[in-house]
Amino acid sequence: MVTRSAPTLFQKIRLPFFLLLLISSINLLGYYKIIPPMDELVTYIKIAIERYGLIVIGPLSFLENMVGLNVYFPGSIVILTAMALTAGNPVRGLITYLTIYGAAFVAYHINYFIGFSTSRKVVKNKNMVVDSSTNKTLWLRFFSTFWHPHFAALTCIHVGNEGYKYKQIMKYLIVVSFVWNTFWGLTMYSVGTITPTTGNSLTYIVYLYIIGWLLLSTYRYYKNKGELFQRSNPLLKN
Repeated sequence: MVTRSAPTLFQKIRLPFFLLLLISSINLLGYYKIIPPMDELVTYIKIAIERYGLIVIGPLSFLENMVGLNVYFPGSIVILTAMALTAGNPVRGLITYLTIYGAAFVAYHINYFIGFSTSRKVVKNKNMVVDSSTNKTLWLRFFSTFWHPHFAALTCIHVGNEGYKYKQIMKYLIVVSFVWNTFWGLTMYSVGTITPTTGNSLTYIVYLYIIGWLLLSTYRYYKNKGELFQRSNPLLKN
């Protein structure tokens, strides 16, 4: 039987710490205009999609759904812009939707497996059956976050880091991602107009999410460490 040594504090917080460092670096590069700021990026993306179509839509959708990297993308600009441009052409709309969703679906899985590869939790449930309470929580968690690429990416990497097996979260990932992507695709195809957005306010929420994740992981580390110390010292039980 293989046993794991107790994780260090860095091992517990390394994933949210790295994500915080990554998004901070990207925002600093944009602030000092080493890379185009978000406001300018909106224009560049629209021009690229109009000019090159599916050649750039797929890669852009993938990047827009990759955790950390997607903070550089202003909102859901790829799906909103690409689908709006297909209004009145159902065949083009369907192909564009499948391209966007396919690329995003790949990104969801990469995010999950990055999180899972950094997890040190042992899943006790060998049958991989999620109880009813956890089932409801996961449905709520996925439905409340997959409306936007920033939060969908965070959910994927976080549930992976929490030690959930892929078979445990597969149905939530497939169903919810399909529902939200289809909703936005049909909405923008029907509306046929593009609403400019910078997504700066959502970036702040991403910061808060990751900082909260980091602080919670730190708290749990010291709490577990304290409980282990008490169990290993019988005199403290009295």
